Amino acid sequence: FDAVQLHRSPPFFADQGGTFEVVEDMDLVRGTRLNRVLQQQVLQVPIGWSGAAPEPLTLFGGTNWTDVNVEVLARFEGPTSGKFTPLQPFGHQSVHLSLLEEGKKRSPKARYVGLCARVLRYTFFNTGGKPQGYCLQVTEDGLGAMWTLTASSEVLAAGPLSETSKEKIARKEWLQLRLEVSKARIRALIDGETVSNIIDTSLPMGQVALNCGYHKCQFDNIKVLPSSKNVTSFLATTSRELLKMYSPVTFHYDARTCDPSPAQTPKRDDFTGFVGLAFVPQVAVRLAALGRMVLRGGPPVAAVHNVELLEVDGKQLKYVASAAVPTTPSQQVGIIATDEGFQYAELRESVLLEPGHKYVLASSEISGGDFFYDKAVVAEASEGVQILGPAYSNQSGWTFDSEPNLLFGPLNALLIPAEAQTQQLFTPVADPEKAKHAASGPAFVMKSQESKATSTAEAEAEDGASPATP
Repeated sequence: FDAVQLHRSPPFFADQGGTFEVVEDMDLVRGTRLNRVLQQQVLQVPIGWSGAAPEPLTLFGGTNWTDVNVEVLARFEGPTSGKFTPLQPFGHQSVHLSLLEEGKKRSPKARYVGLCARVLRYTFFNTGGKPQGYCLQVTEDGLGAMWTLTASSEVLAAGPLSETSKEKIARKEWLQLRLEVSKARIRALIDGETVSNIIDTSLPMGQVALNCGYHKCQFDNIKVLPSSKNVTSFLATTSRELLKMYSPVTFHYDARTCDPSPAQTPKRDDFTGFVGLAFVPQVAVRLAALGRMVLRGGPPVAAVHNVELLEVDGKQLKYVASAAVPTTPSQQVGIIATDEGFQYAELRESVLLEPGHKYVLASSEISGGDFFYDKAVVAEASEGVQILGPAYSNQSGWTFDSEPNLLFGPLNALLIPAEAQTQQLFTPVADPEKAKHAASGPAFVMKSQESKATSTAEAEAEDGASPATP
């Protein structure tokens, strides 16, 4: 911010609450100028036009930014917590994010600094001024200092700040906040230490934001860089996905400004039956794994889904393959988790899909269980595959909607060339010598098996194991 005029907002920043201005960063001991930084200036909570006033937040960047690494230096300007006198809200009580610390409620007058990525949109009327993005915040009050990682203000992870970072706050030194968002992989770091590394599919794109309470806080040295793609499994890199692209957001350019685009596709957990899509391969291809996107919500007992592949034969549906796919972290053999947010169950034997034949890929769902996206999800199929539209089944039977490139779920599958051998499965090994020959990710060897088209989880059941069921 050194080139920005004092007491002005920097170019390309848009304040949504509070006021962020460039000020001198002075050495209080020597009285000399160090550099210029961005500071939140409003100390009094304003009267909200409708309900509570929005909390200080400034946005920058593109609404179509997806995979980025963003970092910033942040600090509290002013007294340390031992001498801090909380500001009294004016008009409406300022409601801050409730944090998790052994069931204790944090003070609504706590001070905090934060960095957000993929702020999909910012609308005051529907969210109370909460940014719809991934936000890493450091909060300090009489209970101590801690961090939280949120998605649209829902807490994903939280924990106490390290002793080193706490000492920095006490000395009014800079904290380094960093968010790395790549596909569905969300990684949060404070002072170079990873505090959270999770998969979340809620927010696919959006701007970067800095936020703060109604107190003085400062930011400097903002960096935004494209993130690198992580390779998660050998099978996932030697195959291609049925869905090449999917987007759970839509743009309505005629929408009102108080409810701006993009809009997220509604999540549902009110249906019992099967949901998914119908598709037609235009060339012969083999299907090696069945998958479902991981969406937060639902009890653990509902976190395993029966994903089925059916072939439409006239007016009948013919069973082809199925797999038990968990939507929680799993150490189960044959389960592939990708940074795109999908979990796949590998089939013991790949299935040949005939060109021109109509297939249905569907997942079992129960009311009150895991969330799935409604059929407004827009997808683009891999080359040589045509998406016919959404499909679902309940007690009344199957229903097919003729809406190309729309689907429920989303569901997905891993495809391999049709000429691949039908009785070979990629099985992970722990031999470090064999691992040297893998291009990336864990090492795999070829293993020959003869079986019906079922998942590894179902194979364990045949041997006496008891896999989870929907």
